[in-house]
Amino acid sequence: MTAYITMLWGLMVSDQQAVQKAVDVVKLAIHDMRPDGSFPIDSQRSGMGLKYSSDALGYLIMMGALIKANTGLDLFTYTVDGRSLDTGVAFMVKAVRNPSETNKIYAIPCPGGGDTWGSITNPSLAFVETATYLAVYAQLNPTSEHTDFILSKYGDGTKRRSEVFAVPPGLLVKQ
Repeated sequence: MTAYITMLWGLMVSDQQAVQKAVDVVKLAIHDMRPDGSFPIDSQRSGMGLKYSSDALGYLIMMGALIKANTGLDLFTYTVDGRSLDTGVAFMVKAVRNPSETNKIYAIPCPGGGDTWGSITNPSLAFVETATYLAVYAQLNPTSEHTDFILSKYGDGTKRRSEVFAVPPGLLVKQ
């Protein structure tokens, strides 16, 4: 989230160093991603793992979208050992379609926090409503195997847009 907010500021005031840090964060996240598109720390958080995973991916997708729109750099083509933002989207689509089964893959008990809003077998589903960043991904990647499902679930991204990933509209269009 810090890299995302810093990047937004950087785009608004033309601070290339702040934008480059966001590029580095996206690339590092892809390096850290598991082969199935999940993030090791986020996906373990018991009943909240899918929400944290969705938040992390949402920031990465929005950073990639805004960087592409404003600089031309396409982080959606960046891959490491077959992993990419597309791999993360595949994992999140799997989670949206079947949250309980997906959460059980990595979730561990977290009685001090993560279990408060869900459990390993019955995770919090709040992430489904805030995953509207997937519509941004679908618009940028119309040939993805997940685009039809994403658009049927979230439309074109103009409805129910998540406040978490809201951006100044002028940054969505290359200046």
